[in-house]
Parts: sequence; structure tokens; C-alpha cells
Amino acid sequence: MLMFSEFFIPYHEMPSYLRPFASISYFRYAFDAMLQAVYGFNRPVMKCHVDFCMFRDPKKYLEYLGLSLDFQKDVIVLSVWIAVLQFLLIFVLYFRVFRACR
Repeated sequence: MLMFSEFFIPYHEMPSYLRPFASISYFRYAFDAMLQAVYGFNRPVMKCHVDFCMFRDPKKYLEYLGLSLDFQKDVIVLSVWIAVLQFLLIFVLYFRVFRACR
């Protein structure tokens, strides 16, 4: 799951046959939304006590990671994932109970 979340391998460096798995990975959207919540929303420049800080500006850090920068999309996709999984759970339980009662 971590491989498809862009945590170790950026999306543009993935082989083309693995990109569809990355597009439907819930962990990718959760990771993206978490980093947006921490470093996004116009966070002020961070303090740095050395001469050179590459990621002093949070926007540069997010751009470096190559994230989608669309928090609403991430929340919508995660909500759809939850709804689909809940529907599948109810369907499977209903099917198992129906089959057991016959």
C-alpha cells in the first residue's frame, strides 16, 4: 500500500502499469490530505536556525513532494471509499445471512 501512496515512489516515476493502482489507493489520498492539513492552508514561513533551509516555505515542501494540492478532492475520494466499503460490507453480510437462513 505504501508503494502506491507516492510516499516512496513519486507518481511520475512509477511504471505505467502500476499507475492505475496508485490512482485508486486510499492511502495516497489520506497521505495527501494529511500533508495538506499540516503544511497547506497558507501556513506562514517556518523558523529556521541555520543559514540555509530548503523547506522553510511550506508551499515549496508540498511542491517538492509533487502532491495534488487539492484538499477537497482528497476528502471526497476518501468519503467515496468509505461509502463503497460500507455498502460492500452490508451487501456481503446480507448475502451471508440470506444464504444461512435458506
